[in-house]
Amino acid sequence: MATVTYDGQSFMIDGRRILLVAGQIDYPCIHHECWADRIHAAKLAGFNAIATSVPWAMHEPRPGQFDFTGRRDLRRFIQLIHQAGMLCVLRPGPYIGGQWDMGGIPDWVARKKDVKLRTGTAPFLESVSRYITAVAEQVRDLQVTSPGEGGPILLLQNESAWTCSDDDAAKVYLGELARYFREAGFTIPYINANNLWQGVEAEIEGWVGGDDMLATLRQLASVSPDQPRLAVDMPISPPMVVGGPSEPPVLPYAIQRRLAEILAGGGQFIAGPIAGGLIPGFWPGRDGSVIDSYYENTIGASAPIADTGAPGEMYHIIRRLTTMASSFARVFANLDHTYKPILLDQRRGVSGNDSIAVIDLVGSQGSVAFVLGPEPGVRTKSTKIRTADLLLGDGSSLTVSLGRQAVGWVLFDVLLASRAMMDYCTLNAMAVVGDVIVTFGPAGTTGSISINGSPLLIDVPKGKTPLVESHEGFTVVVGNEDSIDTIFATEDGVYLGVASVDASGEPQPLPGSKSCFRLDPKGKKERLTFSQCRPLRAGSAAVTLGDWKAVTSEMYISGSNARYASIAGPEDLAELGSPFGYGWYKIDFKVSDSKKHKLLSPRTRDRLHLYLDGEDAGVWGYGPGAGAEPIQMSLSKGEHTLVALAENLGRPSSGLHMDEPKGLVDHLYEIKPFKVGKFKIVSAIPMEPLEFRSPLWEFRPGDSTHPERAEWSFTHRRKSPIVISLDPGHSRVLVVLNDEPVRFIDQRGVQTLVFDQSELNRGANTLQMTVMSDESDPPSALSAVAASVRFVEGVEALTAKGSWSFAKWEPPAPSDFKAVPKSKLGSFSGPTWFKARFDLVPKGSPVRLELGGLTKGQLYFNGKHLCRYFVQDAKGHAVGPTHSVTLPEPMIRNGKKNELMIFDEHGGSPAKVKLSIDRATVAIRR
Repeated sequence: MATVTYDGQSFMIDGRRILLVAGQIDYPCIHHECWADRIHAAKLAGFNAIATSVPWAMHEPRPGQFDFTGRRDLRRFIQLIHQAGMLCVLRPGPYIGGQWDMGGIPDWVARKKDVKLRTGTAPFLESVSRYITAVAEQVRDLQVTSPGEGGPILLLQNESAWTCSDDDAAKVYLGELARYFREAGFTIPYINANNLWQGVEAEIEGWVGGDDMLATLRQLASVSPDQPRLAVDMPISPPMVVGGPSEPPVLPYAIQRRLAEILAGGGQFIAGPIAGGLIPGFWPGRDGSVIDSYYENTIGASAPIADTGAPGEMYHIIRRLTTMASSFARVFANLDHTYKPILLDQRRGVSGNDSIAVIDLVGSQGSVAFVLGPEPGVRTKSTKIRTADLLLGDGSSLTVSLGRQAVGWVLFDVLLASRAMMDYCTLNAMAVVGDVIVTFGPAGTTGSISINGSPLLIDVPKGKTPLVESHEGFTVVVGNEDSIDTIFATEDGVYLGVASVDASGEPQPLPGSKSCFRLDPKGKKERLTFSQCRPLRAGSAAVTLGDWKAVTSEMYISGSNARYASIAGPEDLAELGSPFGYGWYKIDFKVSDSKKHKLLSPRTRDRLHLYLDGEDAGVWGYGPGAGAEPIQMSLSKGEHTLVALAENLGRPSSGLHMDEPKGLVDHLYEIKPFKVGKFKIVSAIPMEPLEFRSPLWEFRPGDSTHPERAEWSFTHRRKSPIVISLDPGHSRVLVVLNDEPVRFIDQRGVQTLVFDQSELNRGANTLQMTVMSDESDPPSALSAVAASVRFVEGVEALTAKGSWSFAKWEPPAPSDFKAVPKSKLGSFSGPTWFKARFDLVPKGSPVRLELGGLTKGQLYFNGKHLCRYFVQDAKGHAVGPTHSVTLPEPMIRNGKKNELMIFDEHGGSPAKVKLSIDRATVAIRR
């Protein structure tokens, strides 16, 4: 049974120091038959560990009913990591955040009586305890510290982003979680991802982020000098949101530089996501900081390993650095963590645009100097070579060259074998395999390597063929910044001129290549001939789908479908047995006179596609193609039927409102302006929001509001609700009603607050709003918030006396589908189901489904729910950003009939939907 310990330098397994070079792969987002391929691709990219998050909601969809099969087979995923010879960082939550609905917490937990998510309340901890026990039963024996063979799990992360400094709240929650993990049998060290806001005893502090990592890790070392410096979540591919990316991807060379900064800061990292995929089905949530920002199913759109399994643009660029870190892990794990030389701070203004900083690190197993240029912010085709002359301790100097990379590194005094010392290498040393050293640099430059005091000058070749030199009993391979991406170092040798190498050591050919070279660990060179060659140029083959069948939703829209069942009134979709996706609400009601009504359902989320008496009445709600403003509806005297296709676009993945209700959860009120006087700014005693509610994220005890408040006074004697809308901008706002704090707003976008007789005085009321005192300009922020506030009154609940019913949204029976000629596919205008069957023989090539002509809806492939899509709104305005989806290879029935089923909310035509077989893209295989 191994032991895992740590100090300020590194983690240790049985006293042997290790360096964590980890990448995040979330197993539920990748088809389980592709797990081994992705893990191998990660190892081939230089990672030595895989971090993975466990979404509680997927494993316990109903209370007490656990599922660890198929894509949920956590144990098998971790066993595959072990078989690959890698380590594992386990992140079981219970809250994992990311892009997951409710941060991975099951929806049913939020509906428990008296529950408060992510706190020490008994109903929440009771459910968490059962879940942790279930996870432990799956993987407890797969820890590094487990008796017998053990497994790869090195570290366990407790919760995620619990960024509140309320120690009492943390003790009864985070402290209890730690106890549950211990009692369940987890004996490895625990880490957190709270950015120093909070932690429990004996936890290793982790940092989330990718900016200014050199300075951050130095600060982390000062705060926790006896712990390794761990960048626990270094983002390398931003999440995608409906309507556009939440932030532009960081350039691959910038990511490489940021990872180098972590190493230069004496740290280790978990970068992620490193593999693209899909959060399945309805599981994506929304950004908890923005009220109308919904995540797409796609994750890792710019990840190193594409969703096809092929290398992405970033793959080889960061492989150079991660391979170096893993290959020379002994050097980094033994660096002196107390050595912190004064450096040039490139974050500050420095004369010249090409300033270069040098960071030297020393240790007992060797030293390293990182040469950092400015982080690239834009793509460039520049071939300019930048050089830096390093003055060494003995007075000699070495010249280091930077090409396209914004970072270079020089290794010093590295023991290569019992008889050899690498004194220095001014080229970027990437790997050592036995007596073979792999290096690279900018083409046309000159580098040097010294072994056992004997220097060798090397001209970096300009072509595709790397240079192979013998020196002091070693074989030195030198590539340039292009050819290095065709050189792979494995445990069994070094391969030159290949696309990749599988786990058995079989090289994979480059396009047009008939052979490659292999250097064994002794440096012996042999030519290998490929049994099957890839064509030099391979295009794509398009498969147009035909023989479409369709089913409309006319009977749901008209309200005549027999599946409608009576309900008491407005209700959360989850309470009606539809915790995800859509649901059909029907309201039969009567009006006494003919007029135009201005209607609002103020507590409702997220989208309602409304139909009045069978006619389309528009989309109310959030996101592209919808509006959250009051609905204008002309009603004639008499009886009417209002149908709403309500959609849950995803619960917040973070923030204070993860448990927000979904669906038509409120009556439709006729609203009218509610007159209040102009706000006035008043002085008041500052409040500490943590005394009103805890936890609050990124709050410390003592954090208080600004001493000024915007105040409105009004009189309200009726039972009707008052609806207030406001736009807080980037401010956090505390709402005070009649001297009592009642709401805290921590998200951007137009907010809706509803106050009814349960909170309002019957008569005089005073409403106040204030911002936090840490605003850069509190008075201006407060004035901006106050100016955005609007009051309306729900004078009459038009649907209160109506008859309510509900029908689940679900795919039609196969017999309901009827054939549709291609010429008629564009004739549909409402929610419609389409289906097509087709033959497909991709022969291992990635297949993408092109969604041209569709609007917004859901995709099913061979009976499995793939994902949502949002190509365009009902008026044809482009939305995206996703306009195509990669079909998971194991789901394709090669040479057999495959079935695609589509639900399109606006009846978009599938006539232009096609399949594209990408012959040029080749996945990395195990």
